[in-house]
Amino acid sequence: MKVITSCLITTKYKLLVTWLILLSPALFAQELESRKTTLENVTLVGAGIISTALNEFGASYSPDKKSLLYTISDAGYTHMTIMSSTLKSDMWSVPTVASFSGKYNDADPSFSPDGKRIYFMSYRTKQKEQSAKFEVWYVQKQDDGSWGEAQRVEAVATLAGYKSYPSVTRDGSLYFSLIEEGKSNVYVSRLKHGIHQQPIKTNIKSSSVAISPDESFIVLQEAGNLMISYQTNGEWGKVIKLPSPINSKFSESSPNISADGKRLLFTSNRLDYSNSAKPRRINVSTFSDVKHELTREIKNKLRNIYQVTINHTLFISGKP
Repeated sequence: MKVITSCLITTKYKLLVTWLILLSPALFAQELESRKTTLENVTLVGAGIISTALNEFGASYSPDKKSLLYTISDAGYTHMTIMSSTLKSDMWSVPTVASFSGKYNDADPSFSPDGKRIYFMSYRTKQKEQSAKFEVWYVQKQDDGSWGEAQRVEAVATLAGYKSYPSVTRDGSLYFSLIEEGKSNVYVSRLKHGIHQQPIKTNIKSSSVAISPDESFIVLQEAGNLMISYQTNGEWGKVIKLPSPINSKFSESSPNISADGKRLLFTSNRLDYSNSAKPRRINVSTFSDVKHELTREIKNKLRNIYQVTINHTLFISGKP
């Protein structure tokens, strides 16, 4: 009797898996939404140290996840600086300005999967150039562990428009967003003999994008939500909204995928309403009091950095 029951359960399971694989993209998205327990909870990165009352976004882990690069900016994104922090005894160190940032308007840092390069966008010029625009730049790791002089990706610079969110695959293929005349498209520049080639336009449209290290899937922003698309035979499929708790009623953006493809970093402007309707325990009476109160409210609708472990079994085996 036990053997018969076991066979029936196995058969039902196989039928369920077959049905899930045959789901249309819309129904698959609903299935993702209904299976929230398959994802680990979203966590705030470095609360009070990295994620603060300031405007933080565009984070990237080093391959060993012991270092984090991210961007701090004003609300208007006119002063953007790339920051660096190191994980020591499960605590993030006080952030410092990255060695290659601090003079120009820099943002969106992204480690290459091998950790030998950091790509980022920057509003700077090369020598003898008169006008600057946001381009993709990179720094190369030196023999002593320091980062070398910033180099512009010349093939990307041949395209007109505003470039953002560079990210790289294991074979060095560079993905980035290009914004021109209000339209956002994703391009890829292949690496050949150490030199990036002329970018090719993909069928993905987004101003904020992250490629997986093996180039099997891409995470992007669409209308304030994070979406995912899978690549099959060189073509990107239909974009599917990621489930909660990754997406929320607030705005999610700035995705970045760790070198092992198992962790997703992203940005959200989530707001904590818990104290808004309550009287203060201690009244504010001076400017100093007001300033202190505002600078300790982390979830204040300015952007913070979050992370979640990607469930590859759900995302990849169940893709439409």
